[in-house]
Amino acid sequence: MKKIITIAVFFLVLGGVFLKEWKAQQATKADCISEHHLYHDNHIITARYHWLISQHGGSLKINGTFNDNGIKQMINREVTFSYKSSDERYYHITTKKIHRAPSENVTEERMRAHYPPFILQEQAETVIRIERAKKNNLLIYMNTQPAFLCAPTKV
Repeated sequence: MKKIITIAVFFLVLGGVFLKEWKAQQATKADCISEHHLYHDNHIITARYHWLISQHGGSLKINGTFNDNGIKQMINREVTFSYKSSDERYYHITTKKIHRAPSENVTEERMRAHYPPFILQEQAETVIRIERAKKNNLLIYMNTQPAFLCAPTKV
């Protein structure tokens, strides 16, 4: 009898772990990474973008370098946002907080030349659209332009 109770408790705990993981996956709408190389005028931006969108809001982490004629500066910030969504594709985003890491040394003026306001200022708004692409990737549109081909962080 003790063996049966032990096995039952084991499967109950195991089921709870699987249920918790399943619920966490259902709550996450996007968790993916995209890498970009942007060439504009004499500037080259090489950055990694980590999108995380859950039921209660989201964040965009940007880590990379800003190269201005051979002079490299660091980009290292996290943008947190809230959103409203009428379906699972369109998200009206409002920036809540921008955290610049101490290692970020690129100027806001240079950032403004290449990035939209929602990455640069709190309370800025934008609309993104998320589409499923091949191999579980996500295609994230900024307004109407495709901007990020985003690979899932978990397989």
